[in-house]
Amino acid sequence: MMIELNNVIERLDRIESKIDRKVDMYWLSLSDVSRVTSLSRSTIQRAIAKGELKTVLHGGKRMVRKEWLDKWIGS
Repeated sequence: MMIELNNVIERLDRIESKIDRKVDMYWLSLSDVSRVTSLSRSTIQRAIAKGELKTVLHGGKRMVRKEWLDKWIGS
């Protein structure tokens, strides 16, 4: 019984890490955006306030979809 439980826990950990990596490919925090673009956080927040950069609030954290960032950078 204990071996089965350990096996299930290991499998769940692997699934969780795969999901986390997939989410990281598509969503960026404002800190990530700042690091990737080399722009200050205030510059990014101004773009958000002007409606130039689309974001969503997820769990109290402002997130940017990678494709939205690419569109903003290209404009």
